[in-house]
Amino acid sequence: MKSQTEQNELADLVRRGFHSVVFQPIRRLGDGSVYGFEALMRGPEGTVLENPAPIFRSDAIDRTLLHEIDSACILSAVRLGRVLEGVLFINVHGETLLHHASRGDDIMRMLPVVDVDPQRVVLEISETTDKSHVHAIKRALQPLRDLGMRLALDDVGVFNSWLQHMVTLEAEYMKVDRQFITHIDSSPSKKRLLRGFVAFARETGAEIIVEGVESEAESAAVAKCGVDLAQGYLLGRPAPAQTWVDCSADAPDQTRVSAVFE
Repeated sequence: MKSQTEQNELADLVRRGFHSVVFQPIRRLGDGSVYGFEALMRGPEGTVLENPAPIFRSDAIDRTLLHEIDSACILSAVRLGRVLEGVLFINVHGETLLHHASRGDDIMRMLPVVDVDPQRVVLEISETTDKSHVHAIKRALQPLRDLGMRLALDDVGVFNSWLQHMVTLEAEYMKVDRQFITHIDSSPSKKRLLRGFVAFARETGAEIIVEGVESEAESAAVAKCGVDLAQGYLLGRPAPAQTWVDCSADAPDQTRVSAVFE
């Protein structure tokens, strides 16, 4: 994401509203019930927004543009996700929090406008966030947490800073990266690692959410390690909010509706 042409295209897409948000369910493994949804940004096929994840990890993107994209994603996630049941997980870049804090405004002031209870909102901060900013981010988060919002640390285990982030930010959720879940059913080392994450979470009062569950064998393995909350294609592919609302209305007794999206 270093090309100025790409950045100009990205800015144009965002400012013209050519982006959407889809939602992936987070389910309880015990009964398959929906605990909440994670909001994921998507853009038109063939554009730089088609897979926006690398944008937020790039150091080359203009920081003002990064904050603009992130803020647009958050607003769309809140507006569209308010119709869903359960907790709403919204990704936010650490720099965006600091940007808004430096201006003295509130990144989530739109919540009352769209009638979303702040206690339903969990902000996801990536473990890849620069650890030199973690104390400033904690201060920026405090007004939001005072409103009842909670915090999830994403990408746990990918880098070696997750312990510092957990100790400093005191997140209520730890989201274990998919690389530690793929084929966990046949990997004793991954099972040991996950049990370690679970033990740490219990000591700190946090809840573990595992990402990337794609098979019944993986689901059974993580459950045996003491995990109750998970997301992945087995449990439901990302889809527009209204799709999930329609599924709930059409099949209120069905605990798993992932087959609709396979």
